[in-house]
Amino acid sequence: MKDKPINVTDPLSGQEPDRGDSDADKQRQRRPLNIPALYGEEWTSFKGRPSRFFVFCLVLFFAALIVSHVYFQAHPEQAAKRVSEEIQKLSQKGFFGKTGAGLFLRVLLNNLRATLIVLAIGLIPYLFLSAIGPLLNGGLVGVFTAYLQHAGLSLAHAVWAGLAPHAVFEIPAMLYAASLGLELSQKMTRKMNPAEAAKSGPFVRLLLRAIRSWALIVVPLLAAAAAVEAFITPALLRL
Repeated sequence: MKDKPINVTDPLSGQEPDRGDSDADKQRQRRPLNIPALYGEEWTSFKGRPSRFFVFCLVLFFAALIVSHVYFQAHPEQAAKRVSEEIQKLSQKGFFGKTGAGLFLRVLLNNLRATLIVLAIGLIPYLFLSAIGPLLNGGLVGVFTAYLQHAGLSLAHAVWAGLAPHAVFEIPAMLYAASLGLELSQKMTRKMNPAEAAKSGPFVRLLLRAIRSWALIVVPLLAAAAAVEAFITPALLRL
């Protein structure tokens, strides 16, 4: 006859002690991936501190855009030089001459790398370097809008046809990645304080949560932006 397992209970609570890997934990591990539940958890998390970081990044982006546009509108030679430099960079990265799927992959990989960098620099405590992302992107958009005005091109057409269709996905993705980086930087700063370190949780858990949020929100938005830029924007610009 097989021996029955002995239930050891806590004499104070009358409950079984924590065995580390409980049956409930094992059941959660066996459950199929629940995408709606993951996004529900992400939304609940976002309504806390990350939403404030997102709003902050949004303000930074538009402030940089306005300041950049006003400055380069008053300095057309510098605007033309900056645009020329950006076009040269894109050419060196192989963006020109590609269409369809080739352009889609090039744009997607470039943007994924950029947002990962913005997220990763959030690991540096105290400096909150992820704020550089919204500032640089807003400033760059301001340069192009000022240049288009000086070039005598239709700013409205360039924005709604060349920028807006993919920017409605790309800009929120960039801002979300920056907000995740700022939140991560805040948590890393707290970990430098011995009194707060225990409350912030293990470093690996903080990093994995940030990467999960990046994968759930930023990656799909960037994929949509790249698809629009590769397959829809060229047709709109020909109108």
